[in-house]
Amino acid sequence: MVTDIERFGSACDAIYEGRAESAKLDPLEPGLRVWLEVVDKLGHLRSRVEITADHLNQAHRFDFEIDQSYLPEIVRQCSAIVQLYRIRGRP
Repeated sequence: MVTDIERFGSACDAIYEGRAESAKLDPLEPGLRVWLEVVDKLGHLRSRVEITADHLNQAHRFDFEIDQSYLPEIVRQCSAIVQLYRIRGRP
């Protein structure tokens, strides 16, 4: 849902600004999960993506590291989705 994307973008922004240590995209859809977690003071992040077309019979997980320089683009893309697909009840 768009609200999930909005929360994830806000959490990524909070990591970038030093106000949070992690961000999680955890939608109602059971086939996708994304976690970002700060691992050190140098701006390195641990990333995990879990994705599957059949959550009852399959599991696919990708772990990798990124640095904080990726966060502004993630935040920008999340904001673009929220702007394009407005949340109902909001102007």
